[in-house]
Amino acid sequence: MSTRSQLRERIRQSSLDEVVLEEMIRHGFWGRDQAIPDLPQDFFERRRELQSEIQDILTRDRRLANPDLALQEIMKERMREARLKRVETKRKEIEARNARGLAFDKKRRENVLSLGDSSSAPLHKTDADLDLLLAQDLPLIDGALSLSEAMGIGLPELKFLTYDRRVANQTHYQSFEISKKTGGTRQIFAPKPRMKRAQYWILDNILNDLPLHDAAHGFREGRSIVTNAQPHVGQQLVINMDLKDFFPTITYPRVKGLFASMGYAEADAALLALICTEADRDPIEIDGQTWHVAMGPRKTPQGAPTSPAIANLVTRKLDRRLTGLAKRFGLTYTRYADDLSFSGDMLSDQGLKGFHAAAQAIVADEGFVIHPDKTRFMRRGDRQEVTGLVVNDKVSVPREERRKFRAWLHQAEKTGQPTQPFRAGNPVTSGQGYASFLYMVGGTEGLALAERAWQVLGRQTGVTADQVEDAEHFRHASAYGRPPHPDWWQPQEPPAFVPIPLPKFARKDQKVESGQSNIPSAGNRNIASRHRRAAPADGHRSDAALRRADHLDQLRPEGQGFSFVERLFRLILTLAAMAFQFLPALGTLIAVVLLYFIWKPPGGYKGMDSFWGAARVWGKLVLGLIAGNVIVVVTILILAS
Repeated sequence: MSTRSQLRERIRQSSLDEVVLEEMIRHGFWGRDQAIPDLPQDFFERRRELQSEIQDILTRDRRLANPDLALQEIMKERMREARLKRVETKRKEIEARNARGLAFDKKRRENVLSLGDSSSAPLHKTDADLDLLLAQDLPLIDGALSLSEAMGIGLPELKFLTYDRRVANQTHYQSFEISKKTGGTRQIFAPKPRMKRAQYWILDNILNDLPLHDAAHGFREGRSIVTNAQPHVGQQLVINMDLKDFFPTITYPRVKGLFASMGYAEADAALLALICTEADRDPIEIDGQTWHVAMGPRKTPQGAPTSPAIANLVTRKLDRRLTGLAKRFGLTYTRYADDLSFSGDMLSDQGLKGFHAAAQAIVADEGFVIHPDKTRFMRRGDRQEVTGLVVNDKVSVPREERRKFRAWLHQAEKTGQPTQPFRAGNPVTSGQGYASFLYMVGGTEGLALAERAWQVLGRQTGVTADQVEDAEHFRHASAYGRPPHPDWWQPQEPPAFVPIPLPKFARKDQKVESGQSNIPSAGNRNIASRHRRAAPADGHRSDAALRRADHLDQLRPEGQGFSFVERLFRLILTLAAMAFQFLPALGTLIAVVLLYFIWKPPGGYKGMDSFWGAARVWGKLVLGLIAGNVIVVVTILILAS
């Protein structure tokens, strides 16, 4: 019969399976002539699982034998589960917040979420009339991202251009004033390059592709104030009316409605309308910072390339209704911007009153107002004018204007150069501009004056060829959604959303593999676990481990805990050990106390002036130090053992 040491040596030299098989053969459980079986790997894994489960059952059975220990373990398990549940709940909350944050980050990168101080309600209406857009051959736009890609400006720049601020530290327009021919000044809002680029795209891709009413002559290719005046030449009656505050009357809601009527969704129409409108702003300086404060509603600015085309489109219904009214009274109707002109046969006083009232009602119904001081009724015997040109017999410049220019030109011929402008501005360019106006209107006398002025002043060049080429390139690139030049600045994308890190489970609370426990044993079970080594992979423990476990089991019967006196004594010793361990200077203090109160020489410490007296005192101090520290060390050793 083999001893344990011999079995261990045989297992070490071969393997556990071979030793088991040899013992089975020796005891007659396996034939000697039979081949050694090749057991599959699943067999050994399953055996380890079963051994682990058996060990768990035995461990649980020992713990449940003591009700106090079982209750403690139940409470610890519940506390562990509660901690795990709290962490799991926190993780779910953070995961939900991260999901919302990622969804919002994606949404803001693909859409415009706010229009600023303007109402953002249209952003929720994204249904477009695709059939209507296709019928008009207009570009299809599916949201803000699609619009920005078509313009070639990027979504961050589109947000920058369309965000409405009533008080802003910067503006997209440069404002200045020009003189009117009739006196006074006109406020001009010239868009900056970024805004002008977006407006050119809208103008060339949307606005210019829509048909206008034939009565409109302003801001159209091939038409001018001359073509506007020609239908009224030689008429018995000419009527002029003027729309008051024409461009300021075309506000943001009307422009948005115009784009929506084309078939675009409300959300896209709002973005297009914000690009094409702006409010009058007054600069205010506060603490060295200039703020541009809006002084009214957004409207089509005079100076933006889109404003004339929008005005002609908004007034299509007005032109249609006034044309019908004019035909009903036997008149001809044309419009140049805000100038309404009617002409035809003479009407009676009652007929004129009825026509004027009907025209005012139509204009008011279309959202405009007729200027009360600029309505004129001109009969055949009077000088009849349409948009500043005489139309009695032919289209010509008024005689008084030609005489004034002839006198001004004569003075310039005498001095070689004009000393003062014809009307306003630079003396040379003002004369060149009026000469070009005479040449455009035509007529024998007007053409002669224009040629005479050009001999003295030279032809009006306006801008250089390079400037014209640059302007054409800028507009062409804008219309095709390309940057005007390669180094065109683009705003950066907003930083990406950073998810909140999830809290981690405490290591002591995590679930462990089968055969182990998260909760340490109480009482002497905990002491035994500190002395036991981990079991080998095959589930067997070493002899030393078995002997230690048996020794501990013999010290105290199974299921019995420490008595109250034992626990109190252990607590006192533990506190004392902690005090000595964390306060090692206590031994020194004990030595000093012993030296001063117990070993104090009869004559005091005055005798330390001699060699032997000092030696005795220092010797006692050393003995006190040794005694104090010995007490500390002995206490720690007792507890550790």
